[in-house]
Amino acid sequence: MLNPGIGLRIGKPGKGAFVISLSYKRQMVDAQRPLNTNDIRRDEHRIYNRLAVRLGVSF
Repeated sequence: MLNPGIGLRIGKPGKGAFVISLSYKRQMVDAQRPLNTNDIRRDEHRIYNRLAVRLGVSF
C-alpha cells in the first residue's frame, strides 16, 4: 500500500484558518479463491487507486 499526502493551512497563527489536504492511495491485492465446478484456476489481481481532496476549518 502506498499513501502519500500533502496539506496546506491558510490563515494567521492563533486564529481560525482554512485547511486543504490532497492525498493519493494505491493498494494492490492478490487473492486465491476456492474453485467452482468448471474452474481450473481462480486467482485475482486487483489494483485500487483513490484520490482524496479534503477541505476544512481549523480553529
